[in-house]
Amino acid sequence: MESLYKFETGKAEILNLYNQKLEELNINYRYQEIDTTFGKTNIIITGDGSKWLILVVHGSN
Repeated sequence: MESLYKFETGKAEILNLYNQKLEELNINYRYQEIDTTFGKTNIIITGDGSKWLILVVHGSN
């Protein structure tokens, strides 16, 4: 699959901003990488594992 980013520097800037905003939420979380039919994707896991699971998918373009 073709990358969304034209330049590695742009990719790094976006990922750094994303991680900065995630840290600003001040929540406990962990990353997990999973395989899909479209390739590898990252998920963020947070919350009480004994409660109902909610999957939130946000878009990108």
